Amino acid sequence: MGNNLSLSKLTLLYGAANIFSKGLTFIIFFVFTFFLKKEEIGLFDIILTSSTLAVPLIALQLYDGILRWCLNEEKDSPEIPKVISAVTIAFFLNVIIFSVIYWIFSLIVPIPFSILVYLFIICQAFYTIVLQFARSRSLNFVYAFSGVIYSAIFTLGSLATLFASNLGLQGVILANLLAVFTTLTYLLFKTGFFSYFRFGSFQLSLLSSMLLYTLPLIPNQMSWWAISESNRYMILYYLGLTANGLFAIAIKFPNILLTMHLIFNQAWQEKVIRLFGTEGSLTYFNDIIGKYLKLLLGLTALAISFSKPVLPIIVDRTYFEVWKYLPLFYFAVCFQALASFYGGGYLAAKRTSSAFYTTLVGASVNVSLNIILIPYFGLLGCAISLFVGNVVLFIVRYFHSKAFFPIEFPINNLMINIIFISFFAVCSIAEDQRILFLNIIASVLYFIYLNKKLLLDFLHYGRSRLAERK
Repeated sequence: MGNNLSLSKLTLLYGAANIFSKGLTFIIFFVFTFFLKKEEIGLFDIILTSSTLAVPLIALQLYDGILRWCLNEEKDSPEIPKVISAVTIAFFLNVIIFSVIYWIFSLIVPIPFSILVYLFIICQAFYTIVLQFARSRSLNFVYAFSGVIYSAIFTLGSLATLFASNLGLQGVILANLLAVFTTLTYLLFKTGFFSYFRFGSFQLSLLSSMLLYTLPLIPNQMSWWAISESNRYMILYYLGLTANGLFAIAIKFPNILLTMHLIFNQAWQEKVIRLFGTEGSLTYFNDIIGKYLKLLLGLTALAISFSKPVLPIIVDRTYFEVWKYLPLFYFAVCFQALASFYGGGYLAAKRTSSAFYTTLVGASVNVSLNIILIPYFGLLGCAISLFVGNVVLFIVRYFHSKAFFPIEFPINNLMINIIFISFFAVCSIAEDQRILFLNIIASVLYFIYLNKKLLLDFLHYGRSRLAERK
């Protein structure tokens, strides 16, 4: 088995890399608002959204199988070549099937930049598989640094095409493809992925067992996609590409909060899989959810309060109207993060089919409300739908998982603090600059109050590390 870092150290490692890499991507996306039309940003967002749906279908979600089967194996375990051989053969066979479907579909519905999009999707799917293999081998630095490489190449490539050529959106897509391909090459080299592949190690029985585990995760992932991504297509259908461009910018702000959750969730999934069912694990999980909830609520308050004053600084003025939708989007992402926290329990308990059913409920609510609300309320209807869908998903998982993941979620604490954060949300839509300034100050104090113990522990840890170095 690889190194077993603490949850805090894993979070710090993933956090440092993610903040840099996601920060670059965040910045470059807002640079796009000065160079690309709303329609072009809307089209690029649709391409990325479509690839998010295609990747788990092509990879058969086997990257989660790699993490589950390889995480606790020793470096020289004979099981690893069996897993990699099964996954690789299944993946490349499925690529052939996808390729036939893709090119037939492109004859029926024209796909802009079809060759670039096709190559990007294939590379993205294989990249995801090798990335999870690095994580399963506890190559945590390689896993984290790959995101830095991807973001750096995508950012530099996009800037080069925007400033030095007239390629426009085509250049941005090309830069994205180059970033994924280069990062994939780095991962293949650092993990030695293909050195584990052997035709003789392929076992159909093992692949069948892995598919029994991962196939239910595909509809689960598609349901997550329906919750967080499908609204793009409904916006496109009802409101057009321009509105989708506005939505693509609006959702980038709450995605900062979601990125913070993903940083934690990467470490959390590893820990819950390793510790699930061991003595004292439930006490540990209860302690983690209490601290995490306070941190998540504090960050939500900060994000809501800071967004409107910051907006004019980082986007073109034609996008300013998105501030109206941000509070609801932040609340939606907050509940999505809480529901995702429970996802670690479903993975550890191998209850992937149950994870799908719960996600399907949230997805059904979100899609149904989108159909009803978007034609009448536009992007506000989309924000309401996303919020309600994620709240329903969290509630369903909260009650459903008690049988196998009976953590003591501080539900009363959540409800009380939601009231406080709602006050920050109301103040954030004010036109008076003094109210916005006081709202920022209050949210900072609120964050410190909620997380004072965590902040003190962090300061104590920093001082002890400095003392050790002296």
